[in-house]
Amino acid sequence: MPLYTIPEPQAFHDWLNKRLDRNVGRHGRTASCPLANRLRQVNKNRRLQVCLTARNLVLADLDEPNGRFDVLPTWCEDFAEAFDTKVERRLTTGDIALSVLSEID
Repeated sequence: MPLYTIPEPQAFHDWLNKRLDRNVGRHGRTASCPLANRLRQVNKNRRLQVCLTARNLVLADLDEPNGRFDVLPTWCEDFAEAFDTKVERRLTTGDIALSVLSEID
């Protein structure tokens, strides 16, 4: 049973689309990339981070006493990889993140 709610790609798309000219996250940051920011909102948790393990991209809670986490779906991994590859290290607006998401569809 998953610990956290992971929205479908369309829900992430819609969230970004409502924030085209607003900052949605930073490149290369486990706690503040656009995906982590959205997943924290959905799960009402300020400590969730998107982390790359040896095998998977996971959603982890630093306050989880047992070190449990959820493996993220492939679309999340594809987005995170493309985002960190294509976007400059700085605050990023929704239009830029949305263009990356659209490229992986």
